[in-house]
Amino acid sequence: MMSSVCDLGCGNGYSLLDLAKRGFTSLTGVDYSQQAIDLARRIAAKEQCQIQYAVFNIVSDPVLQSYDVVLDKGTFDAICLHQVNLRAEYLRAVQQLTRHGGLFGITSCNFTEREIIELFTAHGFKLVTRVKYPTFTFGGQQGSTVCTVFFARD
Repeated sequence: MMSSVCDLGCGNGYSLLDLAKRGFTSLTGVDYSQQAIDLARRIAAKEQCQIQYAVFNIVSDPVLQSYDVVLDKGTFDAICLHQVNLRAEYLRAVQQLTRHGGLFGITSCNFTEREIIELFTAHGFKLVTRVKYPTFTFGGQQGSTVCTVFFARD
C-alpha cells in the first residue's frame, strides 16, 4: 500500500512491523530515544521488514516531512505527564506531520474519548471514527480504560 505512515513514539516498532506484514511499504517510526530506535531497527532487520526509523523529539525538533497517516499510541499521554506543559508544541508538530486530508489516530489511556475529541477538533482535525472498547461502570459512570480516535486533518 502506498500511503505513508508515521508512528510517533514507536518504541520497539512492533506496530509498524504489523503494518509491514499487511502490505504497507512507506513506514516511518520516530522516537526521542536512540535506544528505542536501535532496538526497532534490529527487530525490523530480523523480521526482514523495510521500515525507516529516526530519532525525533516531537516537542522540540523541526518537522521536515508530512505523512498520509500519523499514529500515536501513548506519546501524547507521556508528554502530558511532563512537568512543563508541552501540549501546544505537540499539537503544532502533529498538524505539520499530518498532510492536509491525511489521518491522525491517537490512543490514550490518560484522557477520555470526549477530552481527546474536544482537544483535537479545536486544533484543525475533524472526527472520522473511534474504536469501541469494552466498557465498565464505576460510581454510576460508564467508561473505558483506553480510547482510540481517528481524525482527518483539514
